[in-house]
Amino acid sequence: MNWFGVRFPENFNAIPETGVDCGWQDLRKQGSVVARTAFGAAWIIGWRFVNRFLGIISTLILVRLLVPADFGVVALAMGFVQGLQQLAELGTENAIIRADMPDRQLYNTGFTINVLRGFGVAVILLIIAVPAGHFFNSPHFTQVTFVAAAVSAISSLQNIGVVDYRRYMAFDKEFLLKLLPRLVSVSTAIGLAFVFRDYWALIIAILVNVIVDTLLSYALHPYRPGFTLAGWPRMASYSTLLWLSNIAGLLGGLGSKSTITKMTNVGALGLFEVASEVAQLPSSELIAPLTRAMFSGLSEVRTQADRGAALLVKMMTTMNMIVLPMGVGLSLVAEPAIRLAFGEKWLGAVPLLQVLALGGAISIFGEMSRQAFAVHGWMKAMLKMSVVFGLSAIGSIVLFIHLFGFPGIAIGLVLNGTLGGLIYFVVAMQRLQISWRRLGAGVWRSFAGTAVMAGLMDVMGFGWFDFHPGLGNGALALQLAEMIGIGAVSYVASVLVLWWISGRPAGPERDLLGYLQGIIQGRKARR
Repeated sequence: MNWFGVRFPENFNAIPETGVDCGWQDLRKQGSVVARTAFGAAWIIGWRFVNRFLGIISTLILVRLLVPADFGVVALAMGFVQGLQQLAELGTENAIIRADMPDRQLYNTGFTINVLRGFGVAVILLIIAVPAGHFFNSPHFTQVTFVAAAVSAISSLQNIGVVDYRRYMAFDKEFLLKLLPRLVSVSTAIGLAFVFRDYWALIIAILVNVIVDTLLSYALHPYRPGFTLAGWPRMASYSTLLWLSNIAGLLGGLGSKSTITKMTNVGALGLFEVASEVAQLPSSELIAPLTRAMFSGLSEVRTQADRGAALLVKMMTTMNMIVLPMGVGLSLVAEPAIRLAFGEKWLGAVPLLQVLALGGAISIFGEMSRQAFAVHGWMKAMLKMSVVFGLSAIGSIVLFIHLFGFPGIAIGLVLNGTLGGLIYFVVAMQRLQISWRRLGAGVWRSFAGTAVMAGLMDVMGFGWFDFHPGLGNGALALQLAEMIGIGAVSYVASVLVLWWISGRPAGPERDLLGYLQGIIQGRKARR
């Protein structure tokens, strides 16, 4: 049976309770784990860019047809849905992905838990809809919340079988599965906005998206789930500890924001939110997609002799070569970037962005190590660290605001996050028996090249203490583009020179050059 170009076994619905493979491992013979992980990450990154592009296009049109209140009431209602779903997230998909031989019992248990969660959230929304509408003094909020409850219930019915697109790293299939509902949703929102001219265009578009997404999950995958909780004992320990860890992280984030507001004011929190969102761009657009793909890759090789150590090292060294200069470069150009993108009134976010971007530059090691924890089931350690560093984040904010004032917010959070990431990293290195020499051989050139780039940009007037108040936006944008180009060229050139001098060893340079060579040869072949 061929679905979306991937061959699935004809008798999937006949998979016995023992978990006999029935030919599914054939999907794992389509290239090496490393290649499929990189390929999967590329598709996830591609989806994020397409999704952002569609969002920008629809927003540019909708803001001319609707009023801010329409966006506000929908964002508030859907925020309730997302918050409640996050609180009830048990990681059932991850439990299936990392299982050595998941059977129908495990798939159906995951489906049942998702349904219980989705309908449970829907019931809560129906209960709070009217009182919340009175609290916010908005009858529209009550109406939208009723529809949001339907969104939660319908989305929970998605075919659990599509988790195979992640399990077998067929992320190009997942891309198409997400793209079609998104296109229909955007078209619906724009079309209904011309008709209704109110928030119903947005909320109906969201409802259409989940309906199409749910229907496609059954049309494009042969699995047909059933209801059971018989497999819960097999995933209970993993899922429960993951849920508690996520709750600890969520509460830590809420506590940090509350502390910032209490010790400063709401305006300071707004500056922090802007700086944090910009600083997280390399992480959200590159690291997050890679870790999503890497979870599947590590799950596949975790039972092999090295337990995924080789894959982890290769992904760390490769992504560090990309993310490190991006984070440091973003920190260097924080002032002109904020000035151009947000205007003079947001310049208070500059010192925060300078520090937060530096923290993001080295976060790759902690984030990927955390994926290794999740894959190998080191959940008790994850939970302990989530609690400890969630609480210490609040303490760090209090301490460093007293020491350094407003920039202390970023300093405290970066030091706390870096320490937490370092512990994840060191423990993962020890448990997977990865030598420091092995990892250092793949990353030292990235750090050296970044140092050359930062030094050159500082000398040319784009250092951490250089400001450009006298330049107009046009001149500043031109100079910023020039410096970004100079920084990129100096970084790439210095890394390649160091690699050449070192004897062109195996590493991220060779991998990336080989990837580019393959693209060029592929284009020539098509001609």
